[in-house]
Amino acid sequence: MLNKRRIVPILMSLFLLIAAGGYAFAAGFSDIKGHWAESQINKWAENGLASGYSDGTFKPNNRVTRAEFVALTNSAFGINTEGYAADFSDVAVGQWYYNDIAAASTSGYIGGYPDGTFKPKQSISRQEAASIIVRLLGLEPTLLEMEKFKDAVQIPQWSRGNIGAIVKAGLMGGYPDGTFQPGKSLTRAEAVAFLDRARDFAPGVTEGALLQGTVTLDDKAVSSATVLVFKADSYEVLKETETDSNGVFEFSLAAGTYDITAATDSQVAYQSDITLAQNKSATANLKLVPAAVISGTLYDKDEKSKVKNAEMLFTTNPTFVIYTGNDGKFTGAVLPGSTYTVRVYEPGEEDEEPVLVAEELDIGSAGTRSVGTLKAPFSVSTSVGGGGGVSSPKIKSIADIKVTVALGADYSLPTEVTANMSNGATKQVAVTWSPSTVDTSKAGVFTFQGTVSGYTSNAILTLRVEAPIGQSVVVDSEVPIAYEDGITIDLSYVADIPEGTTVTVTECSESDYEVPAVPSGQLFEVAGEVFEVEFSDDTIDFSNGVEITLPFEGTASDGLAIFYYNETDNKWECADSTVDEVNKVIKAIVYHFSKWGVANSTRVETPTAYPSAGLVAEGTEIELSTSTDGATIYYTTDGKNPNVPKYRVLYAGLIVVNADTTIKAIAVKDNMKDSHVATFEYTVSSKPYIQSITNGSVDQDSKVITLNEDPGNLSESKIVLFSPSGQSILDITLEDSSLGSWKFANGSNDITLGNSIEGVNISTTMVKLLGAGLSYQDVLEIVNYDQVFDAIKSYSSKQEFYDEVLKEVINKANDELDDDDMEALYEALNIPAINDAADNDTKDKIKDILQPAVDVYNASESDSITVEDLVGNDYVDVLAKINASDCKEDFYNAINISELYEAIAGKSALYGAINESAIINAIIEGAEDGKATVIAMALVVNNYLDSLGSAAKEEILNAIDFNKLMVVVSDKLEDELQVIVTDEADDTNQTIYTVTVQ
Repeated sequence: MLNKRRIVPILMSLFLLIAAGGYAFAAGFSDIKGHWAESQINKWAENGLASGYSDGTFKPNNRVTRAEFVALTNSAFGINTEGYAADFSDVAVGQWYYNDIAAASTSGYIGGYPDGTFKPKQSISRQEAASIIVRLLGLEPTLLEMEKFKDAVQIPQWSRGNIGAIVKAGLMGGYPDGTFQPGKSLTRAEAVAFLDRARDFAPGVTEGALLQGTVTLDDKAVSSATVLVFKADSYEVLKETETDSNGVFEFSLAAGTYDITAATDSQVAYQSDITLAQNKSATANLKLVPAAVISGTLYDKDEKSKVKNAEMLFTTNPTFVIYTGNDGKFTGAVLPGSTYTVRVYEPGEEDEEPVLVAEELDIGSAGTRSVGTLKAPFSVSTSVGGGGGVSSPKIKSIADIKVTVALGADYSLPTEVTANMSNGATKQVAVTWSPSTVDTSKAGVFTFQGTVSGYTSNAILTLRVEAPIGQSVVVDSEVPIAYEDGITIDLSYVADIPEGTTVTVTECSESDYEVPAVPSGQLFEVAGEVFEVEFSDDTIDFSNGVEITLPFEGTASDGLAIFYYNETDNKWECADSTVDEVNKVIKAIVYHFSKWGVANSTRVETPTAYPSAGLVAEGTEIELSTSTDGATIYYTTDGKNPNVPKYRVLYAGLIVVNADTTIKAIAVKDNMKDSHVATFEYTVSSKPYIQSITNGSVDQDSKVITLNEDPGNLSESKIVLFSPSGQSILDITLEDSSLGSWKFANGSNDITLGNSIEGVNISTTMVKLLGAGLSYQDVLEIVNYDQVFDAIKSYSSKQEFYDEVLKEVINKANDELDDDDMEALYEALNIPAINDAADNDTKDKIKDILQPAVDVYNASESDSITVEDLVGNDYVDVLAKINASDCKEDFYNAINISELYEAIAGKSALYGAINESAIINAIIEGAEDGKATVIAMALVVNNYLDSLGSAAKEEILNAIDFNKLMVVVSDKLEDELQVIVTDEADDTNQTIYTVTVQ
């Protein structure tokens, strides 16, 4: 539909002409028409990056092997494959994949297995492919994208960061059901789409951004909706596509800002100002609303000739495109309730700018309406019936044709197919088919590619020749065998089938099998017919799997699956199945043949593992279990799927993990559907580490502790550690100085041990905090001196506290305070209250200490004061008078606070009159060298702690809020605040974590 001027080209300079997998090159594959990855597959084929099969198919849903993915990756990224050697026991010189695997392993983006194999023919999983591209592109692993997937907890630890990076970069997404399915085999279509996005991250590719999304109506996916993308605030169509069967669309674009529209015959949607960054992706999910379906006729300027087959642009930002037909009439859906500017491309002049037809064309509410006659500002020739010079409508699409005939029935390929034209009409067009003949004497599913003049893609016809149930048919491994009722047997994975082999599918009667009696609450019911499949040659090896398709009755459920009837033991065994609700069939990969049928059953509960996946010690024993009584568990430790019988091992006891191991497990039980596959990724650590921490999370890959900004007392925290020797030491350090040190047994969170406080040097802590640029207030929030003093007083006599702690603090600060702060300190001592409680001897001492200051004031000021004024209830007013005088400084210098304190020391009855917090604040806020004063306070307190018991130390420990410390300090110092875990048996064996704040 779009002229060449408006198609943004893709720069392909990085990519070499390399055919992957040794298959013949083909374009316009017969089996991808309408496939969600059709455009990407065709683009890759046209540029020699991918190839198909000799029968003209691409087989987009086939699984990709490790060798094939490596070949595709080398091709996409232009990796030289010559001159390297592969050192794997199962990769030999001369095999088509030898050079690719050798280059890949040398490049370091993929390796082999511990047994020295590469396993080139093994399917590659989505998580393995993600890890490869993360290494190739140098992406930063992240866990931030994990929460969006329903199966996030099942994603192995080793691949979580890589999957997060791939998803964040927009290179891979999940499935419509909200899962990621990390262990699922990558298909050929997924591999091409994935690598096509990944290559946009390489230098030199102009279209480095991905815009993708879905189109829905009432929350249901809409297929075949037309989606257009424009530069922001522009009416020029850059690209056009249609949504796939899941309502999904995708554009590869240059970085920039775009508008986008979606339309069906009667609904529209749009989104404006979508910003795409280079090498990033964006999502635009469009919800259709009822459209204003407008119609009219477009004439030329003389209003004598109709403008035929012309592209009209209805712009109100967004723009909607409508085409005129052979009669000049147009019909199309636009956004209701808007006023439009209408432009049209002059027929024959499409490379020029569109010309203005109308402005302020008012479109009413949703519904059908006519806008009447519009007039273009140009003339068209009437030499060909009023439309001379007008370009003919082009073929927009040709729907796939699906035909089913009976075995041996007459059928001829059609000579014409129905084409959907650019003007909205349909037209019968001639078609030439390849292959050109039909042989209905052979039962199977056959695909024909049709060539239509003027149509760049191929028309696709799928012919299903069905044999009647009970008839033997000759096997051809390259053609899926077809029987009535949609029964299909695809043997493409089976090698060495003897020529002339036949297969017979017969329907079983109810006497040929039993429907089991199941326990209460459990379901098992046959959901269709049961069929027996027999091959004439019983030596065929089906161990690579055969895909069978069977019909089912009723509605699909989670318990619907294909089952094998084991007539020896009279039980049903399940095959891993995929349901096609639209066509009412179900598929499964099976590995032997006998009696097969579809049943609705209860699913076995998915296995769990203890200990849970993650870091473990060498020699850890893993226990697998399922809550379904009587179920049997099978597992693999080599990455293979435990659904495949030849790969799996019966779980009969604890699994000992001595190296990094991935355990995949499945639980099965007779007459029940197999459980989902569970994946448990274990990393063996020889180093001590933090397993978990409350109020935050631990990233073992990057060794980062992320704290929630929700501080609490340290005793309320929980830290679970692991140490090879069973005992760890945890240190919190700031600029390589320890702020705290605790001993842990494995799995312990006992951080309030009596000796724990010995690891906390308050003096050092204060030095580092103040040196890091924290304010005094920050320090006091982290070390709550009120709580510290309360704890000390609770576990010692008040006299000890005042004599050993507070007295020393005041003495050290006495010479540093100016007159304002001396006033604050004087007020904090509450002299009148002390004087009231004191004996006569103490009262006399207090008055003697204050008298020199009174004399200074009286000598300077006209009004006079007495010592009684300073110890009476009006002393605050007296101090205000002094503070307003010229002798204020001399007055306070005449008071020796230390002597004043000495006068009341040892008088326990007087201590309640002292406000310790006010004293501390006066010192902190007023000391000229505040840093030294704080450190002096800390040193006094720290020295006093040794005389206290463990209970006091625990309480004081909780007064030092290390959560708050981490929050405050990490904001300023980032990775300079660290948590170090050390194995007590070997102090060189450490794991260092940095701290960040969420």
